[in-house]
Amino acid sequence: MFHKELLKLYFICGTTTCQGKDLYTVVEEALKGGITLFQFREKGEGSLEGKKSRISN
Repeated sequence: MFHKELLKLYFICGTTTCQGKDLYTVVEEALKGGITLFQFREKGEGSLEGKKSRISN
């Protein structure tokens, strides 16, 4: 079942849009800021592929 509350603060990001910051750090900051949904979007030249694209801690 879909819950529209999930779309309250929807954050889309990839490594090419982090402005020099580590993706993990950017997502962590966004979570602390109150995002309710995160979409990882990796596109274009310089984007990560395969295992490198996974966020792990």
